Amino acid sequence: MAVSGTIPKFDAFKQSRSSKAFRKSPGRRQSRFWLPIITAIVLVMVGVGSHITVEMAMKDMLAAKLETILAADVTGLVIWLESQTQVVEELVQEPEIATAIRDLTGFNHVKKAAPHQSRDIPSLEEVRKILLPVCRRHGYADFLVLNRKGNIVASSEEGYLGKPLAPHQPDISKQVLSDRPVITRPFESALPIPDDQGTLKRGRPVIVVSAPVYGPEGRIAAVLAFLIRPERDFTGILTKGRPGRSGETYAFDAKGVMISQSRFEDHLRSVGLLSKDPHVRSILNVEIRDPGGNLLEGFRPRPRSEQPLTVMAERAVKGEDGINVNGYRDYRGVPVIGAWVWLKEYGFGVVTELDVSEAFRALRILRYVFGLLFGLLLLATLGVLFSSRIISALHLRMERLGQYTLERKLGRGGMGAVYLARHAMLRRPTALKILRPDRINEDVLARFEREVQITSQLTHLNTIRIYDFGRTPDGTFYYAMEYLPGVNLHTLVKKTGPLPESRVIHILLQVCASLNEAHNVGLIHRDIKPENLIIYERGGDYDMVKVLDFGLVKYASAGETSEDSSMELPAGTPQYLSPEGIQNPSEIDGRADLYSVAAVAYFLLTGEDVFPGKNPIDICRKQINDVPEPPSKRLGRPISGDLESVLMKCLEKDPKDRPEDAVALMHELEACKDAGGWTMAEAKAWWEEIGDALVQDELVSGERPDVSESMMQVDLKGREKG
Repeated sequence: MAVSGTIPKFDAFKQSRSSKAFRKSPGRRQSRFWLPIITAIVLVMVGVGSHITVEMAMKDMLAAKLETILAADVTGLVIWLESQTQVVEELVQEPEIATAIRDLTGFNHVKKAAPHQSRDIPSLEEVRKILLPVCRRHGYADFLVLNRKGNIVASSEEGYLGKPLAPHQPDISKQVLSDRPVITRPFESALPIPDDQGTLKRGRPVIVVSAPVYGPEGRIAAVLAFLIRPERDFTGILTKGRPGRSGETYAFDAKGVMISQSRFEDHLRSVGLLSKDPHVRSILNVEIRDPGGNLLEGFRPRPRSEQPLTVMAERAVKGEDGINVNGYRDYRGVPVIGAWVWLKEYGFGVVTELDVSEAFRALRILRYVFGLLFGLLLLATLGVLFSSRIISALHLRMERLGQYTLERKLGRGGMGAVYLARHAMLRRPTALKILRPDRINEDVLARFEREVQITSQLTHLNTIRIYDFGRTPDGTFYYAMEYLPGVNLHTLVKKTGPLPESRVIHILLQVCASLNEAHNVGLIHRDIKPENLIIYERGGDYDMVKVLDFGLVKYASAGETSEDSSMELPAGTPQYLSPEGIQNPSEIDGRADLYSVAAVAYFLLTGEDVFPGKNPIDICRKQINDVPEPPSKRLGRPISGDLESVLMKCLEKDPKDRPEDAVALMHELEACKDAGGWTMAEAKAWWEEIGDALVQDELVSGERPDVSESMMQVDLKGREKG
C-alpha cells in the first residue's frame, strides 16, 4: 500500500543555509561590542541550566538503577520464600509424614517424658526417621513438630521437647500456629541452633517455615516446622545485586532491626555499633537508626536508644515504598541514596542504598568543569561561536547518513531512534535505525550487529527484511530495513477493540509461519508481543503480518550463544514471558515463543493481558504460579471452544504440555472451525473503512513507539521518588 503525504525535510535548516549574507552596517559593528557580554550572560545561564538538567537526568538514572537492582533482589527473595512454603505444604500432604505426626500428637505423655525416655516412643522415632533426611536434603537446621498449644513434641534435639518455639516472640508463635503455610522473618531463636559443624548455641538468627497438619476430623492436629539459617540463602540472595563499590541491599523488620547481613561489618566494628568478636554478625544486632552524623568521620552521636530511625526506615515501617535520590543518612551516618519496598505479607522491608559520594562523583567533576569554564569566559565566548559552526555541520551530517536521506523520525527507544529515509539511488522508503551516540560501546555495537546478521538470515514473507547496515566515519552505527506503513497489534486493539476469532486465527498462522523458519535454524525470538507484530496491506494483499525485533533472539542449540548462559537474566516483556523464560532463561526452546503467541492471542480476543499486575514483579509471579482465566470467562461471553482450548494448551506452565513446535500449533489452529473465516473480501473492506485511516493517523501523530527496540524493564512502578 503506497502511503502519500507531505513529509517534513529540515526546511528551516535548508532555508538558513541558502539565505544571503546580510550587509555590514554601523549597527552591526556596534553589536560586536555587546556580543561578548551577551554571550557571557547566555553562557552563564546555559551553564547553570545545564548543571540543573544534568543533575536531574543523573538522579533519574540513579533512581532507575536502584529500582532495577531492588526489583531483581526482591523478585529472587520472594520466589525463594514462596518456594520454601510450597515445599513444606507438599510435605504435610504426604500420607507417611501426616500419619506419623498425627500418631505422635495422639500420644498424650510425649511432652512429659524425660529426654532419655523419648527414644522409647515409636511414633517419635518414626517422625525422626522420616524428617531428618528431609532436613539434610533441603539444608534445614532442624525440624519441629508443635502441638496445638505451641509446645514442641518432636525434633532431632532432645532438649527441644516440651518447650515453646518462641516465648519471647508472641507474633512469631501466632504466625507459625496459623491455619496456613507460612515463613517467618529472621528472628533471634530462644532454642540452641546448630551451626554447620553441629555446635549448638542460643541466640542465633533463624527462619521458621511451617504448615499445619490436619487430623481426620478436619481440625489442626499439629504444625510441622523447619528451621532455616538465614545467613545462607536469605542473605545470599540480597547480596547478589550491589550497586557500585559502596552499595548494599539489606532487609529489616518493623522495629528497624537489620535481619540480613550488612556489607560494612568492618565499619560497624570500628565505630562500636558491632562487637569486635568476629563470630558476632550484623544480622539482628544492628538497628537502622540515624546517628545524626557520619560515624566514619569521627562524629560522636547520642545514645543509640535516643536516635530516630533513618528517613528510609521510618517511612518503610509505616508500609510506604519509595525512592530518595536527594540523600539521607544511613545507620552509619553516611549520606546515601536509596530505594525501598515494604513486603507487608512477610512483615519486613528491603532497601538498596548507594553512598552519595559514589553516586554523584561524575556530578562533582562536572562542577569543576563548569568552574573552569566560567573562569575562562573569554575563551568560552569564542568557543560558543566556534561550536555554532560545529552544530551546523552536525545538522548537515545528520540529514544525510551514507546513501540515505533522513526524512522523519518514526520512533525512539533507550538505545536509539528509527527514521523514515530514502536511498539516494533506489529512492525507496526505508526504515533506518540509528544508535544514540551517547549509548555506544563495543558491547552495544556487537549486539546490534548480531541482530542485523541474525535477522538477515531469515527470509520468510512474514519476517522483517534487512537491506543494509554500516558505520559512518565517526562511528555511528545504523542499519536499514523495510518500511512498513501499518499498525501494530497493540494500537489496533486499543483503538478498535477485541478482534473476531477468525481474524485472530488468520494473524496467528502468519506469526507461526515466521517463527517456524526461525526455530528451524535454531533461533528463538523471546519477545513476541503485540507491539512487535504489525499488520499492513501490500500489493492488494490485506492483513499481512510482519514479525519485528529480533534484538533479543537467542540460539537454541548448545554452544551457539555468545554470553555465559549461567548468568543469563530474563529477557522480554513480563506480560508475554513464559514461566521458563523467567525461571530458566538459558534453557528455553521454541515453545517459549508459542506461550507468547498464545498470550498475544489472548490480548487480541479480550483486549486485556493474560495476567494484569501492579508491577513487573507481580506479573512475573503470576506467570509462574497462577492458572490463566479462560478468555471466554474474562469476556463474559462464549468464544469458539476449539480456539480457546488451543490457547489454554499453549499457556500451560510446563513446555511439554504445549504444542511440540510452531507447525504443530499451525495444524491445531487450522483445525479450528473459525479457521479461514476471515476472507480477503472482509479484510479489504476493513482496510478501506478503518485500516487506512489508522495508518494515516499513525503517520500524522508523529513518533510512535520504537517497534524495533524492546527490552524487559524491571522496575518498581509507582514508587515515590524521594
